Amino acid sequence: VHLWDLESVTDDHAPRDPVVAADGVTELFETYTNRYPRQRLARPLLLRSPAYGAWRVEPAGAPGRVHAYAVADDAGPADLTADPDVLLLALWHRIDVDDPRLGYADRADDVRAFLRGPLTA
Repeated sequence: VHLWDLESVTDDHAPRDPVVAADGVTELFETYTNRYPRQRLARPLLLRSPAYGAWRVEPAGAPGRVHAYAVADDAGPADLTADPDVLLLALWHRIDVDDPRLGYADRADDVRAFLRGPLTA
């Protein structure tokens, strides 16, 4: 993500290794979901990067808290599908929630609200 920020100055972004990006999504969820407790999530979501990973995000305990964890890639229909680098950038608020590379299913408004929330600093 920080390299992407540096490259933004010239608007010349190098391709990212999708395995590293998927690992970044997992790391983000493991590190940040309990630091920023004002999440906007009423029901569980399934986020998927086909062939690289899937993550379930669900409300947890106190209002505004979420629990996110990796699940099997075939864990059911995804609420959001994107390449891992695109998903990582969306989670870090580096791209807009209406970016055409983000593939929303039926609950697009719920996913957009979650992505707009305070998941990271």
